[in-house]
Amino acid sequence: MRTDVPSVPFAESFHVEPSAEAMWQLFVEAAGPLKTIHAGLDPDRREALHRAFVDLVNAHRDGPAVRFPREYLLVVGRRR
Repeated sequence: MRTDVPSVPFAESFHVEPSAEAMWQLFVEAAGPLKTIHAGLDPDRREALHRAFVDLVNAHRDGPAVRFPREYLLVVGRRR
C-alpha cells in the first residue's frame, strides 16, 4: 500500500429548491440519468421512483426549502 499519496478531500455543495416536488420536476425533466431511467419504467415503477426521490429529498428540509447535499471532488491540473 502506498503511503506517499495524500488523502483526497471532498467538498460539499447544496442544491436548493422550494420543495422536494420542485426538485423532482427539475431532475426528471433535465437530469439525463434520472430522465432516462424514468422514461424506461412502467407507470407503477415510475410512481415508486417518484415517491422514493421525494422522500429522500424531504429528509433534507431546511425551513421552507430543501437543501440537498452533493459531494464533489475538485481536480486541479497543470498544462506542461
